[in-house]
Amino acid sequence: MTGPNRPAPRVDQLPSRIDAPTQIVGVPEKPDPSRRNVIVLDDFRTNDNPVRGTSARSHGEAISRPLETQGYNLYRVQDADLDPQGKNSSGRNSLDHLAERIRNGQIPARPGDVVNLSFGQDEKLAFGDVNRMAGYRGDQSLTRSNLTLERAQQLRERLQQRLDDPNSGLTQADRDRVKDILANAAGIDKLKELGLVVINAAGNEGPDALHPGYLNSTHSLQNRNGDGSFDPTSARHRLTEPARGSFVSRTLPGGVDVNNDGIPDFDSRPRKGDEDLSGTSFSVLEFLRRKYPPPLH
Repeated sequence: MTGPNRPAPRVDQLPSRIDAPTQIVGVPEKPDPSRRNVIVLDDFRTNDNPVRGTSARSHGEAISRPLETQGYNLYRVQDADLDPQGKNSSGRNSLDHLAERIRNGQIPARPGDVVNLSFGQDEKLAFGDVNRMAGYRGDQSLTRSNLTLERAQQLRERLQQRLDDPNSGLTQADRDRVKDILANAAGIDKLKELGLVVINAAGNEGPDALHPGYLNSTHSLQNRNGDGSFDPTSARHRLTEPARGSFVSRTLPGGVDVNNDGIPDFDSRPRKGDEDLSGTSFSVLEFLRRKYPPPLH
């Protein structure tokens, strides 16, 4: 088990060009077979330091390390399409490629293990844009309140029909968006076919937007504040499930606890005070602990 006093696995320096859609950049030192594996597909290269005043080096690390200190076996995977400096020169979909890596045994995963997606690999769109691309009008239109899994599947079928129809009126930009949406949905299907739990913890563009390529995830999350209120920037359609994603990091003996579970996650750095950690991405920290705890039964 990787505990709070073990150093985080080294994240290797990535090359400037990535020739595959995904690259494994961190694995557990000593994975515990009795513990749940969590695969975080994210961006581990950026240096915007989402938890200021700590040693967190990237968005991906700010998600991975708190999960690791809770006792999960963490597998860090760089998504080339999220890397502003690298390039996915293969042109393949990252989710499909991740499923292939798991199927081939390059990343160990068993039924009940988790894939976390805290970055939207397809463009987040307003409901109006999705309805326009699908050709929905009036009572056909999707809304926050009528979006169900059945309607999400119907949307996929409708978008495929529109893509196949040269007279659908879709612009080239819309066609490219639809291709990404369908590719991501197909990649999620492949991950779920392996028995994996797919978490979509992404979306801070407000309640009237959605990731249409992620609607078939096992769980799509919405961010709630510490007092239980909805974060106004978070996704909030019918398929989303609430989880706390807003925390105030605390300096403890041994480091900084970013998700208020009483366990230090990062080394501290000189700073003026405790920092807020907020976003739909971070809702996975509380959600997994509650719904899919580390022991794999």
